[in-house]
Amino acid sequence: MSVDKKEICQLQSNLKKFWKAFNMKFLLVFSICSAVTAYCNNPMKIETQYNSWAECVGAGGLLIKDFSVKMEDSINKDKLYMNYFCNEVVAKGTPS
Repeated sequence: MSVDKKEICQLQSNLKKFWKAFNMKFLLVFSICSAVTAYCNNPMKIETQYNSWAECVGAGGLLIKDFSVKMEDSINKDKLYMNYFCNEVVAKGTPS
């Protein structure tokens, strides 16, 4: 089965319309955990809505880097670490 270039372009166009219609966004959710106690706090979300999965994942990486610099003493003392994930959400608003 072969797919021609016209069909691929049509599929890409339909996919873009789908994402635009649903106005998909991504929320970054994270927890801080202790390797000593095996306890993680309740997940917390960043209120920023990211436009793509990649943008959200990149923000999570930056969050971990910032956390490791600002909280270095506590991280070492309590063996803290951070984990995160991105949740897909439909943003409020009227699709265009």
